[in-house]
Amino acid sequence: MEALSPFKTFLSTLMAVLISLTLIGSAGAANLAQAEPPQSSSSQIEVISPYYSIEHLTTSDGTQITGSIISGPPHPLPEFQAQRAASMTTIEPEGSLANFPSYSWVFGCSSVSGAMIAAWYDRGSYPNMYAGPTNGGVMPLTDTSWSTWSDGSGETYPNNPLVASHNGVDGRTIKGSIEDYWISNNSNALDPYLTGGWSEHAWGDAIGDYMKTSQSAYGNSDGSTTFYTWRINPEPLTCADMVNNGISTMDGTYGRKLFYEARGYTVTDCYNQTTNNNGGGFTLADYQAEIDAGHPVMLNLEGHTVVGFGYDGSTIYIRDTWDNNPANTYTMLWGGSYEGMQLLSVSVVKANVIIKPPSPPTGISASDGAYTDRIRVSWGGSGNFEYKIYLPLILNGGLGSTPEAPFFEVYRNSTNSTIGAIKLADHHAASPYDDTSASPGATYYYWVKACNSGGCSSYSASDSGYRQVTTPPTNPFLNPGFEEGPTAWSQSSSNGWDLIVTESYVSAHSGSWLAWLGGGYNEVGLLSQTITISAAAPYLYFWYRAYSLNTCGHDYFRVAVDSTNIYNMDLCDYSNTDHWAMMVLDLSAYVGLNKTVQFSINTENFFGSSLFLDDVSMSASAATTNMQPVGTELYPGAIFRGK
Repeated sequence: MEALSPFKTFLSTLMAVLISLTLIGSAGAANLAQAEPPQSSSSQIEVISPYYSIEHLTTSDGTQITGSIISGPPHPLPEFQAQRAASMTTIEPEGSLANFPSYSWVFGCSSVSGAMIAAWYDRGSYPNMYAGPTNGGVMPLTDTSWSTWSDGSGETYPNNPLVASHNGVDGRTIKGSIEDYWISNNSNALDPYLTGGWSEHAWGDAIGDYMKTSQSAYGNSDGSTTFYTWRINPEPLTCADMVNNGISTMDGTYGRKLFYEARGYTVTDCYNQTTNNNGGGFTLADYQAEIDAGHPVMLNLEGHTVVGFGYDGSTIYIRDTWDNNPANTYTMLWGGSYEGMQLLSVSVVKANVIIKPPSPPTGISASDGAYTDRIRVSWGGSGNFEYKIYLPLILNGGLGSTPEAPFFEVYRNSTNSTIGAIKLADHHAASPYDDTSASPGATYYYWVKACNSGGCSSYSASDSGYRQVTTPPTNPFLNPGFEEGPTAWSQSSSNGWDLIVTESYVSAHSGSWLAWLGGGYNEVGLLSQTITISAAAPYLYFWYRAYSLNTCGHDYFRVAVDSTNIYNMDLCDYSNTDHWAMMVLDLSAYVGLNKTVQFSINTENFFGSSLFLDDVSMSASAATTNMQPVGTELYPGAIFRGK
């Protein structure tokens, strides 16, 4: 490992020369097409341990940056084995991200850690992180789905296509990361694709490629990855800062960003930051906040990279890349060390799910004169649940999905064209929408768009509507007092009786005619009329007299609108009236054209009950009156038909 310090500096210069030579031919061109190593102004490398070196970098404008070259050991260090065993728990700890993946070391600890985080998101939040065929396309919790392999030094490793691609693994039929970049752990030799003269594989499936793990073209020995932080500044070194300082193509965190983007996601937060025990600004509280929000954290130690996925106070739960059993959890203290390696910094990359816009709403309907104060615009299906945001349900809740309900934009025009249409509503929550700005009597055309964070749909189909011209309310019932006999009313009787009769039976409320429902045994009587129920006059008025010799629970009088019962009266001795009484019912829920108002009676076979009805109307007010007109007496023998 001592040879790494001069070699890395020498290699950057050597590669610039080699790329221009025919020695590497098309292989060099392929490498540059994926990411080109930068040329820094000044760089010195300090070897700290066989697994950790520091690059002291000063850019051309004098900015000082520290590069942590981490080449963690492929196995736990024997001298710390007892400490590691003591830190392990086999119980799923509270305060952790449930069912968190666990993979063993291959290709490099940093890329294995990156793969565990990507797998966590793949299993719920971002299902395109892994696109292979294993486990139905969902990245497994462990790497035991794939066989092991051995390199030229005789070391055996697991296969894990999310870490590093390998010919013959997961359906791959061409060379991948292992063939192109790997020789043996800590090897500083040029990568096999360079010395072998074949074309470098195209990146796409493995996060280790984007992190530049084990790639000699970026100065990384086999197993190592480089992460940059500010040398003195405790603030995050963002991915934008990396671009500005010419180190983005070298940094492992920036590589994670490139991988997420290659898998079809956009990236928000992207940075490296030293931890507060190391003079930086990333604290235990920051770590806990990330876990609480459902985000695992990559932790860089002095010579190793692990993943934090939970905590209990200052104790943090980690995957240490040396155990592929998800039931085993290892712990360390925040700001402390693990396997003798001190906590240094964090690598944070967060992605956004790309959400598609919803489909246009369907079933657009604008009211035609149903209201005097508005036009009501309604709609049905709108792609509300066709597109989903997948969100991590944090801690022990595991991962799940939740639909994103769309909001709506409502448009109006005086012609049936979206050109020149005005937007009435920007973030309307749901159907319906009431257009109170429409002029009475004018016809308007309406369209609706469904929107979410992914954008808005196209315009829906249109529908026209108009607001009712405000006029004094008129009674929509024809022949409301029955003075024209059976005209305008539909009537039926199971006993074949006429329901609209003269007052030879009972004194009418007004005039000489009234409706008589019941009056015998086993009677089903129906009286109805279809009207327009206006929002300006939504209250149903009628006068009635009830007479019964029956006990309660047998005979009933009902009022319905479009076969929906809105009022029930139990006809019995308790409901009898000794005069005409007024009834008022609110029909505002049934405003619209062609509404059938129905009065009905059902009697059983003991004592017949009667309900007399007169002067039916609609009104704008729910006020009642106790006025009783003359002539309300009940004629003897009038309760039963035929007497």
